[in-house]
Amino acid sequence: MRDYQQEVLKCVRQNERGILQLATGAGKTLIAAHIIAEKGLDSLFFVHTKDLLYQTIEAFQKILRVPIGQIGDGRVQIEKITVATIQTAARALNVKLPKESVDEVPCWSDDESEKLTVSDWEVIQDAMSRCRLVIFDECHHVPADSFYEIAMKLPNAFSGMGCLRHPGARTVPT
Repeated sequence: MRDYQQEVLKCVRQNERGILQLATGAGKTLIAAHIIAEKGLDSLFFVHTKDLLYQTIEAFQKILRVPIGQIGDGRVQIEKITVATIQTAARALNVKLPKESVDEVPCWSDDESEKLTVSDWEVIQDAMSRCRLVIFDECHHVPADSFYEIAMKLPNAFSGMGCLRHPGARTVPT
C-alpha cells in the first residue's frame, strides 16, 4: 500500500462508520479490502453495476485470497465476504429504487432478479441479517432514501462505510 493509503486506513480504523472519499484510481477498493480483512466480520460490499460487481469480486479475490460471494446478475453465492448489487439487495428487502440515479447511470435491471427463486431471496435476506460490516461503493449513486432504507434493514451491521470519488479530483496516475 502507498503512504496515503496507509494514512487513510489508519483514519478508518479509528471510526466504525464514515465516507471514504478519494480520487479515481486512488485505491478505494484496496483500502476497503484491507478494512474487511482486519475486521474479520461477515461483510457485504454493495455496488451499483454488473461491471463493478465482477471487477470488485476479482479485486477482492486477488487482494484477500479467499472465496468471495456474489449476489447479483442472477447468481446467489454467499461467503463471509460477499459483493452484491444494490438492485438485487433492494428487491430482496422490498426497497424501491428509481430506474436511474441522478447521474443518469443505468442502475436497475429486472433481468437479473427474474432468474432468482424464492429460496434465493431467503438466502439473500439471511445473509443480510447476518451481515456485520456493510460498505456501499460509489455511494453517491445510491439515492439517500433507498440507501437509508437498505441500511436500516441490516439489523446486525454495526460498522459501515461509503466509498465515493472525490468531486473534482483527478485520476491518480498508476
